[in-house]
Order: sequence, then structure tokens, then C-alpha cells
Amino acid sequence: MSSLTTVVRLQGTSVVFLAAAVLQLQCALNSQEKKVEPSKTVEIWLGDSIQKIRGEKWLMLKQGEPSDLDGVDEPHNFILHFPSGRRIELWSNGASMEQEHGIVVTTMLLPLPKVVDFHDAVQALTDILMRFHLDHDPEMQRRLAKWRTESPPKDTYPPTYSNTVDFEPGFLVYIEIKPHGDRSDQGWYIALNFEQKT
Repeated sequence: MSSLTTVVRLQGTSVVFLAAAVLQLQCALNSQEKKVEPSKTVEIWLGDSIQKIRGEKWLMLKQGEPSDLDGVDEPHNFILHFPSGRRIELWSNGASMEQEHGIVVTTMLLPLPKVVDFHDAVQALTDILMRFHLDHDPEMQRRLAKWRTESPPKDTYPPTYSNTVDFEPGFLVYIEIKPHGDRSDQGWYIALNFEQKT
């Protein structure tokens, strides 16, 4: 299986979001295996041209046009650059990226090497937010405190725990702790969606 998964938008944004969800699930499935140290570093400039991407041949041309969404389903180190000059580096078990008119508008990272217990996912997310100085957001603090003290329901399909945090002017990060399967005891993973505001 190729390490590159390319998805072309067919009928609007719903297909793009569905494709991203499929990639997340695929990476979560892969993440049950032994962690493989990445051999590559991928650099992406959000809010800038897809031509600047380094380390992976993403967004292959389809009939002369770039596909709307691409993804890689193997572990890599990712470096994200933002217009302000801010730069973050994060290991990810897989990633997807969306572009509009040749400009990167969204990058999703999956920073856990495997699915974990819900409260382990909450702690891992807390550590990531502290690392990137995103733990100061009042609503994020409130939700993390709540998540630490509750347990997902076991008798129904578990919900996704999420929040949006302003990352920098013009960009936000949509944070998710998501169930791996249809039961809360099947494990959880984190998805970080860095998005350009519209």
C-alpha cells in the first residue's frame, strides 16, 4: 500500500470531510501497530502556496489541477509554518491537507502513536497544548478539567470531545479526542486541525 492517499473532491465539502474522516480512521487502525520512527520531515506553509511543501510529493496533479485534499498515512515529523513566522514541529501518525486555489488552508495531524485510554488521551492533549502555549484559553481549560473527571458512556456510541482555539491571527486549531470504534473501551486518538479562518 502506498504511503500517499490522494482524494479528489467530487461533490462539495462534505466529500472532503468524509475523506479526512476515513484517513483518520485508517491512521488510527495503523496506530495499533508498533510505532515506526519517521524517516522524513514534511514542511508545510499554511496560508501559502502548495509549491513550498517539502519532504513529500503531496497534491499530485489530476488533469493539470491539484486535488483538493491529500493525505499521508505513515508516521512523519511535521513542521508547520504560519504567516506570522510562527513555527511548530510535531510527530504525527498520519496527516491530511486541504488546499484552495493552490493555497494550503487546512492541515490535520494525528499526534498519538497508537490509540489509548480516554484519560491518557486527555493528558497527552494537555501536554501538547502546554508545549505550544495553547493551554491558556479559558474554554479549553474548562473543557480539559471536565474531561479529566468524566468517563465516556459505555452503552452508547461514544461522542467526540472537541474545542476550537484561536492559534494566531487568521488561524485556529480545531481539537478533537475521537473514539477509535463504536465503544469507549476500544481506544481514543487525537486529531489537531490547523485551519485558516474564513
